[in-house]
Amino acid sequence: MSVPTLGELVNRFWDAPENAEWKPKQDVIPLADLDEWIKSEDMEVLGFLNAMIHDHRFRFDPPIDICDYVAFVKLYYGRCFRESPEGEWSKGRFVAGWDIVGIFCTLWDGKVSRKILIDLKTWLADIYRKGDSDVRYCLETATLEHLFERPAIRRFFSDWKDDDVLRPAYENALLWVKGGGKTPLSRKRGN
Repeated sequence: MSVPTLGELVNRFWDAPENAEWKPKQDVIPLADLDEWIKSEDMEVLGFLNAMIHDHRFRFDPPIDICDYVAFVKLYYGRCFRESPEGEWSKGRFVAGWDIVGIFCTLWDGKVSRKILIDLKTWLADIYRKGDSDVRYCLETATLEHLFERPAIRRFFSDWKDDDVLRPAYENALLWVKGGGKTPLSRKRGN
């Protein structure tokens, strides 16, 4: 199976008239298809798939395993941080950073295994370590500042204080909280 183009995916799943609301053509997506499609190098295709995964009007058959979901999040959002594509479907690094806050908090509230949360924290550390100054600034201001609004998550990241590379990220993000910064990004879902 080859990876379809963005246009082919849109046509398969949406009735998309010009200047009118899009309506889903079907609500079930075979997981085997998604597994193939996420191999795409096209950020617009990956952005579209990300939107489908997070659109509650669709479900996957069988359901996406949490580890596979996190692997996709790391693949797609990692590229968003590094490339900042800002396409029609793909997200620039700051929007991606804000999305990661919501994803992390949802997983945190969903009581997923600590191993998954540690994996995400390690992934964020790796992006920070390898990132240029723009990527690092984005992680500090779009992601960590808002994650740190939650004291428990802030404590979860406290080991960054002991790392020479990660310490500035921790300390800079902490300034937001110490200054009274608060946004709805890290709120518990349903509140």
